[in-house]
Amino acid sequence: MKIIGLYTSSTKNGNTAKLVKAAIESACECGADTEELYLNDYCIEYCRGCMSCMRIGSCIISDDFALLKEKLYNADGIILGSPSYGMRPTARMKNFIVDRLGMLSVYTSAFGSKYFAGISTAGGMGASKVAKELAKTFAIGFFKRGYVTGSFGCTLSKKCNWSKTIDDYPEYIKKARMLGKKMFFDILYKKRYPLQYLLERMMLKILTNSIIKKNIKVNKDTNLKAVYCTLKQKKLINF
Repeated sequence: MKIIGLYTSSTKNGNTAKLVKAAIESACECGADTEELYLNDYCIEYCRGCMSCMRIGSCIISDDFALLKEKLYNADGIILGSPSYGMRPTARMKNFIVDRLGMLSVYTSAFGSKYFAGISTAGGMGASKVAKELAKTFAIGFFKRGYVTGSFGCTLSKKCNWSKTIDDYPEYIKKARMLGKKMFFDILYKKRYPLQYLLERMMLKILTNSIIKKNIKVNKDTNLKAVYCTLKQKKLINF
C-alpha cells in the first residue's frame, strides 16, 4: 500500500506541512509505504492550454510534472495539503492539480478507486472549505470514481492573535494523525462510500453518456486520441 502526502506551504515545515507530515507518519506507523512530496521543491510551469496531453498522452513542457504525475498515479492514497489563500488553495497547488493534472486525469478516470484526503490551515477563514475542495479534486472521474477518506481544515488564530502556529494546537496534530490512520484502513478494507457525492455522480453519469462519450468518439483519432486509447486499454469504453 502506497500513500503519498503532496503539500505546498510557505515553508517546508510550515503549519500545513506539519499536519500533512503527521497524517503520513500515522499511516506509516500502521504499515503503509509513505512518501512526502513538497510541491515547492519541484519545477512545475504553468499550463499552456495546448491540449497535447489529450492528444498524445503527455505534456510537452519539460519540467518535473511527469515525475510527480507518475508518483500519484502509482499511489493508493493521496493526501493533499495547502494553506487557504483567499479561501482557495495556493496558486502553485491549483496549477498542478487542476490545470496541469486535472483534465486528462478526469477524462481517463486515472484516479479511479484511489483514496483522497485534504488538509488546510488558515489564519482566519477558509481552511475547511479548501480542505474539502482538495479532497474532492479527483474523487469524481467521468468513468470511474475515487473515494474521499475525509478532510481537515483548521484556524490558527485566537482573538486576533496571528502569532499562533500549529505547535500551539496539539489537538490539530492528533486529528491529522487520525485522518492518516483512517486512510490506511479505508484502503486496507476497500471502503467504498456508496452514498458519497451520489447526486453529483448521477448527474455526471447522464452527462458522460450524453455528451462526453460522443465527444470522445468524434475526436478519438484527433484531439482526444490519448484519452480514447487510455479508456480503451482500461476497458472503460467499448467503441
